Amino acid sequence: GWQNDPSTLDKWLSKVDPAYGWGNEAVEVSLQFVHEDQDVNEVIVIGDAGPNTRADTDYKRKRGKQQWNGTAFETAVYFDDQLQKIKDRGLKINSFYLREGAKQSFQNMANVTGGNCEKLDIDSANGAEQLTGLISKAVLKVCGGDALVQAYDAKFTHIS
Repeated sequence: GWQNDPSTLDKWLSKVDPAYGWGNEAVEVSLQFVHEDQDVNEVIVIGDAGPNTRADTDYKRKRGKQQWNGTAFETAVYFDDQLQKIKDRGLKINSFYLREGAKQSFQNMANVTGGNCEKLDIDSANGAEQLTGLISKAVLKVCGGDALVQAYDAKFTHIS
């Protein structure tokens, strides 16, 4: 489920052992979760790989069937269908890609839903500051529009 307590999220993430190398990511499952939660009014996607294709989803579901059995996500869903549901609900996806290989699909998510897409350089010296700024501005725009974003920029954006 969703988590809004940073310490609980940090504790959970510390136990995650990434497997790397299985290609695209299960963005469709995240979007399904977002679509089903009527309290969500902002979507931010950060990643280093694009979403699963239909073929990816079918293949991965067959290989990892036990992972999904008995969960709310047991029935396979597909990225393009979930993206359309997010768009139909009027939600914007603000996407931040970490690797150039994800740029096209992340730009597509943002374009389809009217959101924004930017490269996030987490390896740079100011990566954490960039992430904080990107997310803060996305949330401020939803809460109060461009005026809040401009106020944030005026206070926190420094020209080097």
